[in-house]
Amino acid sequence: MSKIVVIARYKEDISWSNGLYCNKIIYNKFYEEGIVLPNVGKESHTYLTHIINNYDNLCDMNIFTQGNPIFHSASFVRKVNNLKPWVGFKGLSDSNFETNWNGLPHHKTPLRVGWYCEELLEFTPPEKWIFNGNGMFAVHKNLILRHKLDFYKKLFKLIYKDMCLPWILERLWHPLFKGGFMTKFYL
Repeated sequence: MSKIVVIARYKEDISWSNGLYCNKIIYNKFYEEGIVLPNVGKESHTYLTHIINNYDNLCDMNIFTQGNPIFHSASFVRKVNNLKPWVGFKGLSDSNFETNWNGLPHHKTPLRVGWYCEELLEFTPPEKWIFNGNGMFAVHKNLILRHKLDFYKKLFKLIYKDMCLPWILERLWHPLFKGGFMTKFYL
């Protein structure tokens, strides 16, 4: 199984990544080294960049994380190193949150989560569902490839039009890849 950790870095210390037993790719939004991206769209911009640029050559297992995952999951490196081959999606944060169509109550202002879900994913979300927070997850390439490349390019363009899209995608990564909603808490 090929496995890669995609790190969306701003100014974070990424020395934690030295403990990973797999390949990693670092996208920098502050430092002028390696793969440099504009500082827009938070980690969602980085993840979509990676998916679009590697769509025809994705690793079997793709782990996406912010530059400091340890803040949200003290055992992040262990979780990644212990991932076994499987075809699925797994949130890697230690935090699960309940949300609704407006992205509330865990966002300061209402988000158009329900609208994006219906427009992009073409199905209606439940009244409330659970999402694994902080935009850190592992996903098998087969789930990424459920959507055509043009789908990800469309999402990418929307990041420049809707500054709230990263928080919306944080709530929709699971249904986007897996096709369903979590309605019960898990860890």
